[in-house]
Amino acid sequence: MANSTRSKGVKLNESISTSKKRRNLNSKSSETGQRKIKNFVNHMAAMSTANSTGPTFSEDMKTFIAETMKQHTHEIKMDISSVRSKLDELFETVKFNSDGIVANSEKIDEVRIEMAEMKMDYEKRFLQQEIYMRKNNLLVYGVDDARDPATAVRELFNTLQIPNADTIGLVTVHRLPRTSTNPYTAKQPKPILVKFITLDDRQTVLHASYKQGDLLRKTKNTIRTDLPVLLKKFRGKLATKAYNMRTKKNLQTRIREQGTEVYLQYRKDKTSSWIDIGLEEEPEV
Repeated sequence: MANSTRSKGVKLNESISTSKKRRNLNSKSSETGQRKIKNFVNHMAAMSTANSTGPTFSEDMKTFIAETMKQHTHEIKMDISSVRSKLDELFETVKFNSDGIVANSEKIDEVRIEMAEMKMDYEKRFLQQEIYMRKNNLLVYGVDDARDPATAVRELFNTLQIPNADTIGLVTVHRLPRTSTNPYTAKQPKPILVKFITLDDRQTVLHASYKQGDLLRKTKNTIRTDLPVLLKKFRGKLATKAYNMRTKKNLQTRIREQGTEVYLQYRKDKTSSWIDIGLEEEPEV
């Protein structure tokens, strides 16, 4: 491909050089024509001096004019043929370059798609790493800011009737800074981050919050998994949708997490099956 490109470049340079030579040749042809005209005038003057009224002058003039026109016509035809040949070469070079541009454009599109796929893959891996780093964490919402976080969390564990609630191993219990600018959220207590020593203890508390949901609601507290910011914001939108479905359509809802996916489910009652629903979809009731 590189040799072919250089060959086309040489052809284009030769075409330009030949065009310059052709202009020089045309200039020389013009000078030749002027000399022939001058010779014609001199010849006519000579014949006029010899015999300005005889038939020889008229015949010689016609013959000379005919030969001169024939020669110039031949030269013009040769020039046109040469120009056509050079134009064909130029068009061929342009077509080659055009095909190369199209091919490069297609290659650029392929690279752009490949880079987009790589970006998505890296983002997914980064998200998985964040999820893994937070896997032993839970977030507790609704605990008054005036209360001590560690004491409030232990009391909540006892309320949920979790075995050994007072001895569950915790790495840290502390409040998180408020980052949302939502006026409603700004009035709520700061969430509490609870980091467990073992994943088993974390799962025990999480399952108890599902099983003892009625007891948890009486405390006006909420227990959720600690997700990366991107998924946490999406879960917040799903939670708002779930609240509207429960209050306006009298449906049961739950939010589930699987890998890097967070999704919402609903059902009419305990006898119905859970149905997945997207953020922009409406439930079938």
